[in-house]
Amino acid sequence: MQIAVSYFEVKSDVFHKVLLSNRFQPLKPWESALLQHEFDHVAISTDPRMFAILRSLNGTKATLMRSLEAGIKVTDAWAKDEIETSVKELQQAVESLVRHYYVELDRVSSNGLVAIEDRNRFFLDLFSEENLARNQFAYFEQAQKNLKAIEVEDLQKHYGLP
Repeated sequence: MQIAVSYFEVKSDVFHKVLLSNRFQPLKPWESALLQHEFDHVAISTDPRMFAILRSLNGTKATLMRSLEAGIKVTDAWAKDEIETSVKELQQAVESLVRHYYVELDRVSSNGLVAIEDRNRFFLDLFSEENLARNQFAYFEQAQKNLKAIEVEDLQKHYGLP
């Protein structure tokens, strides 16, 4: 079965929950290395390039190829479910990338215990074309145009970089 699709208004919501122990009571919480580290995680998952990747589906056309088992009835509802599944695949690929970057952040900062050696390079490399290619991101080609539209200055501001 082939389904011709034009994607419009693909949207995704991001939610964060930062859990801290009751014992976390520093005199200046906003200056705490732990809290700053947790907000680095939030910054990764709100990076403008991540949203650009998600928006890269908007306005695209695709042909979805699906195999049907005997007895499956092709309906509008079935086709809609298949289209929604294709959008979820992109969302899941981006979520997997964010999780990978979270792990990398924890690794280079020893879970927030040490300063990141080259903070600028670390955050600017995330979601970069080179990084996506190196990680064999499945939607790399589709995302390239939208990624080019993100200015370095916007990323520096997002991450609080000089």
